[in-house]
Amino acid sequence: MLKITPEIVAKAKEICNKSLSNPAGYRIKVYCIPADKGFSGEDKEKFETLERLGFESKSNDQLERETRGSDRGIIVDVGRAAWKGSHIVDTGAWAKVGQVVLYQNYAGKADEEPKGSGNMYRLLNDEDIIGFYEESCNE
Repeated sequence: MLKITPEIVAKAKEICNKSLSNPAGYRIKVYCIPADKGFSGEDKEKFETLERLGFESKSNDQLERETRGSDRGIIVDVGRAAWKGSHIVDTGAWAKVGQVVLYQNYAGKADEEPKGSGNMYRLLNDEDIIGFYEESCNE
C-alpha cells in the first residue's frame, strides 16, 4: 500500500497540472470545440457594433462556460475497450481518432489540460457519443 505523504501529494498535483490524461477502458477522449467569440442571428449586428465601440461581445468566463457546455468535439484518443461492450452490438468502431462527434451536453468529465492552456477535453463513455460527421479532421 502506498503511504500518502505531502511529497506524494505535491507530485500528484504537478502531474495533473502539466500532463494530459488518457482514456481508460471504454472511455473516449474528446477535444471540446471552443465556443465562438461572436454571436449569430439577430444579436450579431448589435454585438458587432458594441465590439467596434471597444466592448467585448463575450467575456472569457462566458466563452469557457460555453466551451464546457459544448456538445461537439474531436476524438483525440480511444480507450482499449471502447466499442467492444455488450451494450454495443458487434458493430466495431464506428468513429475514430480525428472524427468530429456529437455528445450529450455535460456528459462525462470535462477538464482543462494542461491547466491554464485553455484546451478543454471531455472523457466520455463510448455510449455517450450520440452522433458523428462522416468527414474526419485528419484525412
